[in-house]
Amino acid sequence: MNDLSAKIGIIGGGQLGKMMILEAKKMGFYVTVLDPTEECPCHSICDEHIIADFNDREAIRLLASKSDVITYEFEHIDYK
Repeated sequence: MNDLSAKIGIIGGGQLGKMMILEAKKMGFYVTVLDPTEECPCHSICDEHIIADFNDREAIRLLASKSDVITYEFEHIDYK
């Protein structure tokens, strides 16, 4: 098992993120989520929740400072 110093940042706190967190927790990862919705699906199971807009540069920087790796949990992305 990994130690809790391994940290994952997730941009988006929806159901896909929740599924990622459930598996990450089994492996011992610490997970921080950035999502503007206070009670998003990930809120109750992540270690830390940054409540901010997805385009908030300071919030993204904060998430990066707390993470070894960052990923997205969006399945719908504006392609324009």
